[in-house]
Amino acid sequence: MLRDRGFRNVWGTLDKPIGATKVAQYASILPKDKETLIIGVDALNTHDVNVLGYLCVKHAPIWPASSIKQIKNRLPPIGNISVGMVVTHTKVNESSLEYLNAVSKEMIYIGANKITDALAAII
Repeated sequence: MLRDRGFRNVWGTLDKPIGATKVAQYASILPKDKETLIIGVDALNTHDVNVLGYLCVKHAPIWPASSIKQIKNRLPPIGNISVGMVVTHTKVNESSLEYLNAVSKEMIYIGANKITDALAAII
């Protein structure tokens, strides 16, 4: 969707996502200069069911898989801006891995559309 809107150098797409096993590999080849805008995008988990569907934007990197206890703090941060959509919720102290794996394709598609619209409007 981002490519269709004219964005270049899009890595990780709905048809070819970058999973946790490849994040470090891609992070190592990203430009390190401060002039290059790198936007990290990811699906997010929450403990508050009232924020499902919300977009979160930060002027900071995204930390992939930070809600997954088995992976937390093992992956490098990505980008200088982060965008995420809250797609699932868990109870406190419950791992989000099984929930994130069970998110419907429709929810991911809706999130991708929202994020693409938001980025196209501001960049």
